[in-house]
Amino acid sequence: MNSSGWKAENKFVSDKGEENSCYRDEADKEWEKRKEEIGLYKRKIDLIVFLPDSLLVNEPSLRDKTYKYLQIVRSLSIFRVNKLIIYRDPLLDNEPRYDKELITKLHNYYLVPPYLRKKLIPIDPMLKYVGAAPPLRLLIHSVGSKPVIGEYRQGYVEKKHSSYVLVDAGLQKLIRVICIDECPSREKIILFKLTSTRPLEGEYRKLYQSILYTGPILEYKDDLLKEIKKLREKAYYLMATSKYGRKICLNLLTSLKKSFEELYKGIAILFGAPYYGLHEIFKGYGKSLGEYVDIVINTLPNQGTKTVRTEEALH
Repeated sequence: MNSSGWKAENKFVSDKGEENSCYRDEADKEWEKRKEEIGLYKRKIDLIVFLPDSLLVNEPSLRDKTYKYLQIVRSLSIFRVNKLIIYRDPLLDNEPRYDKELITKLHNYYLVPPYLRKKLIPIDPMLKYVGAAPPLRLLIHSVGSKPVIGEYRQGYVEKKHSSYVLVDAGLQKLIRVICIDECPSREKIILFKLTSTRPLEGEYRKLYQSILYTGPILEYKDDLLKEIKKLREKAYYLMATSKYGRKICLNLLTSLKKSFEELYKGIAILFGAPYYGLHEIFKGYGKSLGEYVDIVINTLPNQGTKTVRTEEALH
């Protein structure tokens, strides 16, 4: 099955005219031009991970919760996951959900470039232990204190004009960024390419936001089953993880890779909770896991420990 707007060779074809097709052509050129920095770019096939809102429930302290969530964000970023969806755990309906605000604040903190955090992130007791964990170090954040022509940066928009914006990108001086496309109207943090150091100038294109990887987007969904159905309609391949699933092997991976390239727009991977797996969670909905996903896999067959933590399962 082909999703609207997609071909078997996995190149985007716009249903709304030629504008997006033009962007896709430019994106392909950028991919070829900078293969050595492939980690800077988003995956061509969308990758989404589902985790329950109980993912931090077994951590006793704010320090432990902070450290665990950073490990999760790092794991997702290592594999360039496009989106993290936190779904409501139906087996915790009678339990208070204290961690949603914490997760949101931690996520926003980690994805803001380090050179902009002092400006954009106010002092907050929930962020008390962010310095105790190792840095996230996204490639898009790994720029120096001196400007380099051709590098991509994220910058905070300080002033807007009709054809350019002035941004703070951690270089002591504001950078004049020329809008090749229409200037951003609502975005406060934008991606741009540095084109000159004397004077400090850059260029803004919508293309950069669509192809450069800036970490996983965070979303919350109350209805897991409804969200899964939406993704199936959009031609996503749905994978569930479980110790009762099929053991991962080279033949299975080879067959799955061929299916992804020919049939699917993206991949969604579901993970269970700290104290119980997806089979139990779906029973909480009164449903069977196998009815909603394309495959259930065991990514860690013959594991040497009784349990596997969320941050470990992501690898």
